[in-house]
Amino acid sequence: DSITRKLGQKPKGKRIVLGIGASGPEKCWPLEKFQALAEVLLKQNHQVILCGGPSEQAMADHMRAQIPHQPNLIDGTRNPLQETIALLQACDFYIGNDTSLMNLAVNQGKKAFTFFGPTYTVYNPLTIALTSSTQKVSDISLEEVLQRIDNPSF
Repeated sequence: DSITRKLGQKPKGKRIVLGIGASGPEKCWPLEKFQALAEVLLKQNHQVILCGGPSEQAMADHMRAQIPHQPNLIDGTRNPLQETIALLQACDFYIGNDTSLMNLAVNQGKKAFTFFGPTYTVYNPLTIALTSSTQKVSDISLEEVLQRIDNPSF
């Protein structure tokens, strides 16, 4: 099927969806931090799937341009909803903003490392909150994220 073709062979590491968009800037982890995270994950032999909708396509294009010639960096922002759900089913876990995409990941039984700002509410034990004492998503560091995904607390 098209998802199997898009993803290719199973990577040596994990398949990780990055949910790069959100409904507003206060709910978005900065794109440059997502890019740095993707670079670290790719160096660790993980496959990184950038997900979102049409409004995230330019962000995915920018990241792919900054990380060229990387077959394990997949653009999943141009998929219809059913294919996005299939990507989530194929992934090992989700890292991203507090969006409907995160809720879809959890609905598929996936761990969701989620950036929360001022609207911090966790309803599901699969959701691992990534927060800042300032309640600003942009203040969450790359190091904090890497530490949490290496040591999930549940």
